[in-house]
Amino acid sequence: MESLTTLATAAENMSHQKENSIRTEVNSISQNERRQYLRQPSEILSELKELEEINKEKKSNKRDWHAYLSIEERLNIRKKIEGAYRAANISDIDRLLKVVSALEEEYLHILAPSRLDYFKSGAQYTERIREKIFLAEPHIRTNGISSQLNKKSKASHDDV
Repeated sequence: MESLTTLATAAENMSHQKENSIRTEVNSISQNERRQYLRQPSEILSELKELEEINKEKKSNKRDWHAYLSIEERLNIRKKIEGAYRAANISDIDRLLKVVSALEEEYLHILAPSRLDYFKSGAQYTERIREKIFLAEPHIRTNGISSQLNKKSKASHDDV
């Protein structure tokens, strides 16, 4: 019987110790931290709105610079990219395709705002290539490459 009383006393002491340590933790929180936890919903909403506005401004600032590029500047960069591929001296078309595909996938991964958009962009890539061929090299269309892409596209859609 005496051991039960001792156990009960020990359990009660442990409970008091735990309670005291919690009180000590609560008391150690500064007034600012308490205010942070006890803010009104209206304060939280106004802060969220401010953060959203700041985020919108940052996003719009990132995109604004695109509008200031001239066509000549873009073509210049395109030539530099083409020069880099030529300097790599990749004579095997399969190796070149692997390099280009890896770079393009990386850009898709970086630029896609969501997982769904990433997969959607990948699925629509054949159409993007067709558009680039149409815009960049009109003489290629007459040589049948565009029709080959159409056939490959239909075959890949049939497989799915």
